[in-house]
Amino acid sequence: MKFLVVDDERDVEMLFRQKFRKAIRSGAKEFFTKPIDFESLKTELHQMIEQSD
Repeated sequence: MKFLVVDDERDVEMLFRQKFRKAIRSGAKEFFTKPIDFESLKTELHQMIEQSD
């Protein structure tokens, strides 16, 4: 399972990584982070959708 975390504060990424650290280590979950920027978010979402097909 893949998660895209988009926020303007680095603390949010750290909280997600702490909460799901066991699943991340086991490879059950992957986290990607992006700062808030509409164009880069749009591009990233399109890439993730294409990869999941």
